[in-house]
Amino acid sequence: MLAWFGGYLDNEPLSAIDRDTIEDLREGLREEGAGESTVNRYMALLRAILRKARDEWRYIDNIPKVPMYGEDVAEPRWLRNDEFERLKRELPPHLKLAAEFAVLTGLRMRSMLHLTWDRVDLEARRAWVPHSQMKGARSFGFPLSSAAVAVLKRCRKLHPTGSRVFQYEGAPVDDCNTAAFQKAVKRAQLQPLRWHDLRHTFASWAVQGGVTLHELMQLGDWKSYSMVLRYGHLAPDQLSKAAELVAQKGHTASRAKVAKRMQHIDFTGGERGTRTLDLGIMSATL
Repeated sequence: MLAWFGGYLDNEPLSAIDRDTIEDLREGLREEGAGESTVNRYMALLRAILRKARDEWRYIDNIPKVPMYGEDVAEPRWLRNDEFERLKRELPPHLKLAAEFAVLTGLRMRSMLHLTWDRVDLEARRAWVPHSQMKGARSFGFPLSSAAVAVLKRCRKLHPTGSRVFQYEGAPVDDCNTAAFQKAVKRAQLQPLRWHDLRHTFASWAVQGGVTLHELMQLGDWKSYSMVLRYGHLAPDQLSKAAELVAQKGHTASRAKVAKRMQHIDFTGGERGTRTLDLGIMSATL
């Protein structure tokens, strides 16, 4: 378990292990096929380490809550379009661009912030995140919508130099879930809200817009269908055709009538195994 944590956290400081990081770790375990009880064992170890780092070793002053399966888990927090517009009005320019890109692509914060211009193709409208910057060490390529391309062009205009896409005063941004973000959340009256909730917003908007859960898995780089099922309830309209089929009473009776008529169709033609239907009789009967 310690080796697994080491592979994911990759020498991150203890102070960087926040609620978003923990949610990413939980998702990573589920995507690798771990059951809820296994995830709980990993999270129990992480919680024990964090508590020891705070209470005994005095390495950190505060630790985030480490949720466990079996506890009451709230529905994923996501923003309506009008709420997101309120949030954007309160964000500083560099966080506003990052927030827009987050809800348009669904990228996890760490992966998004490590995006470099040499891995962005604005003409072909696609981008790549190298395996070293992806959770679980998997390279990830994703398409860019016209809106996402527009955001990237604004990023380039705001910071014409530097290899990183998201910068602040000429330096790469290394965290978005900052005090500046939380102050903007408070001014917009949207608390509680974490940066990771923008990924939930991306998924929720996608499903409500008609994206299938299978497509969402690919767009958001989820490796487990169970991880996207939590968004399925947001688009019940997609099941309306299926509901209509259920409501079509009499379809069984109609098929029974067709089957009865088929009993009176004559077969003509050659030897056994080569018989053919008389299509004229069949069409008249049906």
